[in-house]
Amino acid sequence: MIKNKQARSDVTANKILETACKIFPELGFAGTSISMLAKDAKINQSLIYHHFGSKEELWKATKGYLLQDVFEPANSTDESQSLEDFVSDSVRGRFDWYLKHPEVIRMVNWQRLEPKRKQLQGTAPMSVDRWVKIIPRMQKDGKIRTDLPAEMIIVMMGNIIIAPMLDEHRFLKSKESCEKYVNVIIEALLIVLKPR
Repeated sequence: MIKNKQARSDVTANKILETACKIFPELGFAGTSISMLAKDAKINQSLIYHHFGSKEELWKATKGYLLQDVFEPANSTDESQSLEDFVSDSVRGRFDWYLKHPEVIRMVNWQRLEPKRKQLQGTAPMSVDRWVKIIPRMQKDGKIRTDLPAEMIIVMMGNIIIAPMLDEHRFLKSKESCEKYVNVIIEALLIVLKPR
């Protein structure tokens, strides 16, 4: 009986998340109401509060749900990985993932417009969590310069990858232009991160 109840609860929570994954990217935080989500999911809106507590928490859970499979190559935690491989794998993996998931970019853009955007941030994708472990280790191993804090490097890498997508730059419209941009990012990061 308890397993059945838990299974129904999980199904309901997933139904809410799947609905939020459609509506939040389309209408944004301010443009989406709990009643709208409940109507689309064909559930009572009290169930949204039961599972997520608030619209803000549902927003964060939705972003987490969308970000759960951010691509990170298997060798990204390899102790012997070179700086070149780490940067190339990280940039290419994240850039390609964002191109395939425009709904995440739309949510980030909507969030940037919100006066309470800090309350909507939530947690970082798993790949950033991995960067938090990898970058200090690579600094300790002499593969990345040590005069820059790891946090600064993580913010720089994340922003340089996502920035052109946030404003839908025209130069990202062709496969060739995307590849050129990725190569420039990699080259720039290697120049900046190499030990001095």
